[in-house]
Amino acid sequence: MKTVHRLIAILASVLMLYLGTTGSLMQIIDLHALLTHTPESDPTMQSINEGINGQFDYAVLTERDYTAAALPEGLNFAKALSTVLRASHKYAPNIQPRLVELRVVDGAVVGQVSTGTNIDAFNAGTGEPVAAVNIRPPYVPPPSLRETVKDFHRFWFTNDVPGVWAELGCGVILWALIITGLVTYFRLLSARAQLGRRQFFWLSGGLWRGLHRAVAVAAAVFLIAIAASGSLLGFEGTWRAAANPRPVDASAPLSDEQVQQMARAALNAFRREEPQTPIKVLRLRVYGTMKQGVVVVGSEPTRQLAYNTDTGKLAGLTEPGYPSGGFPFGRDVHQAIKHFHSGYMFGLTARWMDLFGGLSLIFLSGSGIFMYFDLWWKRRKTGRRSVFWF
Repeated sequence: MKTVHRLIAILASVLMLYLGTTGSLMQIIDLHALLTHTPESDPTMQSINEGINGQFDYAVLTERDYTAAALPEGLNFAKALSTVLRASHKYAPNIQPRLVELRVVDGAVVGQVSTGTNIDAFNAGTGEPVAAVNIRPPYVPPPSLRETVKDFHRFWFTNDVPGVWAELGCGVILWALIITGLVTYFRLLSARAQLGRRQFFWLSGGLWRGLHRAVAVAAAVFLIAIAASGSLLGFEGTWRAAANPRPVDASAPLSDEQVQQMARAALNAFRREEPQTPIKVLRLRVYGTMKQGVVVVGSEPTRQLAYNTDTGKLAGLTEPGYPSGGFPFGRDVHQAIKHFHSGYMFGLTARWMDLFGGLSLIFLSGSGIFMYFDLWWKRRKTGRRSVFWF
């Protein structure tokens, strides 16, 4: 097992060093942004929060909403929607909307109506046409150092393929290193215990070997968490790439009566829970087979809440009747794994642990490379020039 561990480490050490470096750098960027209370409109924070409200056509909350004004307090939503719908029917007769939303644009309440091919916008007070704000998915965070480092970490230089294959392969390699390393360690621990040496850490075999062993054992739990979540992300990404889900129109035509009913249901459900919280966006749509009222909340942190307007209950990222996102366990599980991997799920403490795991991977890769070349040089002096040995 020791030989297998050495061979895998020799072949994968540079790759593991690359992963540890890019992952740690990304975590340092995240911690700096969080500890300095960077505003959520900042590109780094938008990168951190990417996917929290779903992906592709599911997400409503996008870059512009972080700095957008809230809808006026006391707004008559029914009247505003009626004005917008009336203007829409005048502008596009005999076409039912597939999506209707209210938001503030340039200080005025604006209603936007999507008919599936076009997006028209109208002043919700006068019904006059105004310039539309792009609401088409997918939302991509603005460029930032974090986004660049993340793309390098995931090998997504142009697209998700072949990056997702590399993600899965790196996870498998890291698992192989962890398993073979732990088996070797516990065998040594058992042999030492039989000799009465029961320490968990020891420096026999040289300083670098002792430090390598100690760091590996101390970081094992964190590296296992990183490997498990990273492998799952690679597996899900590879699965989705193989399934290659085609974009589908998840919407359906809405009558004026349905729009008003959906607005009442979503607003009532939201106000029951948060009666004083301002609203930035109200969007009404059919997603798959579910009639939804989506509220973008105007208090920090800015949130997206999607309500099933037939039941008044909050809808998740994965529900019966949604179009397939291509992930084998659903969008919500995919996001949960991603946020576990980064430490986002459990706050700053988890992020420090994640950083320790990344830095440990850097040290283990570097010390492994050093020990290999040191031993190879010593073997070479005795005439044993083979690159690999057993």
